[in-house]
Amino acid sequence: MSGEEEVVTLRATALPFYAQVIRVAVFLLASRLDFDLEQVEDLRIAVDEAWNHAISHSSPQDEVEVEIGVRPGAMRIEVTSSISAGKKEPADISESFSRLILDAVSDDLRVEHEGGRCRITLNKLKEGRGSGDAGHRR
Repeated sequence: MSGEEEVVTLRATALPFYAQVIRVAVFLLASRLDFDLEQVEDLRIAVDEAWNHAISHSSPQDEVEVEIGVRPGAMRIEVTSSISAGKKEPADISESFSRLILDAVSDDLRVEHEGGRCRITLNKLKEGRGSGDAGHRR
């Protein structure tokens, strides 16, 4: 693997089942980076929380895009979905239990709702903080 980020992009219908497909892809890429079992489990939890938040304001026929970026010692996961007309606006995740979980299992987290889109970006470092001490949050 070169020092530059390599990217895998997946698109799936906004249904809960497809979180499993994303988890498998994240597991395979994290294994390639030699992440330990605890870090892989953190990523599994993070993918579930991000996916569930992303589809909570999408219609089942909407598409969710997941971009997984890998570089030596680091993984970036970005989940992007539409905010469907007629669906409720995304809940403020900043004080939610989901946000606490995402904060605990990632080294950097951004949640954005703008322009009719929801984007959750999280980063996990192989030699990072593990689960929960520091990191940059927006």
